[in-house]
Amino acid sequence: MTPSIAVIITTKNRPIYVAEAIESVVNQTKPASSIIVVDDGSDIPIADQLAPRLAERCTVIRNKKSAGVSAARNQGVKAATTEWVVFLDDDDWIDPDFVQSIDLTIIEQCAAKIFWPSRLMVNEATGETKSRKTPAVAPGTETLSTELMASLMETGCSGTTVHKSAFENVGGFDESLIVSEDRDLTFRLLAAGFLALPVQHAVINIRVHEGPRLSSHEKGELQAKSDLKAIEKNLDFLKTHPVLAEKFMGRAAKRMWERNHKREARYVIKLLAGICPYSIRVRQRQLKWLVASAFS
Repeated sequence: MTPSIAVIITTKNRPIYVAEAIESVVNQTKPASSIIVVDDGSDIPIADQLAPRLAERCTVIRNKKSAGVSAARNQGVKAATTEWVVFLDDDDWIDPDFVQSIDLTIIEQCAAKIFWPSRLMVNEATGETKSRKTPAVAPGTETLSTELMASLMETGCSGTTVHKSAFENVGGFDESLIVSEDRDLTFRLLAAGFLALPVQHAVINIRVHEGPRLSSHEKGELQAKSDLKAIEKNLDFLKTHPVLAEKFMGRAAKRMWERNHKREARYVIKLLAGICPYSIRVRQRQLKWLVASAFS
């Protein structure tokens, strides 16, 4: 039986980008079962800015006031009537055979409930591209190897495919998180026993561009708090998965340090050193930050 797949696109005030994202879904070699666009508080409704031929292919949900990306994605999943959902950020687009590749992999990898794609990073300013292919896996794979865990930490939410029942089982995205909500969801899905596998031939194009940034001190603090919450929520799971811990916690700690949340960064790196006691990189960073703090 052919899997039913909905593509969920969240957007706010980017009508040109979202039109390109929708176009990429409309032009699939194997159509998605549905396209759900969640307009999370655009100043001018996105539905009013889409070409009729695109608008008629979508179900558009509009929030008059922004609820945040996690809440918007949860709304999209709630509206979906399919077995599977694919998340697509409004500034990205998928290759024409993306849905077909996902469809075939769902049938081949019947044990998995989460799939992540290969990525092509596209610099909007220069046109330069960088391919980040996922590892190939044999049909019927039933375990997430160390190599696959490392690959999983290189991807993001955009392009990820999840079985709706698994998503609902763990409660969806944590709407209190403004960052790391995708990692938090992934860890909770894995902790609940759901298998994640890559789909090498499914390619998402990630647009690298200048866009909104969390630059204010207040938002920086909220970001640090979100990272800490995601880490502490999933700490027991991360303790038993050092590859995932080093990738996620190491980057979160580095981000905190660079944004002058040094106490939080030292706390996270200390936790990580306990999980990965033999990691030279972690130990070097921990020592470097201790010395820097002593002389600051």
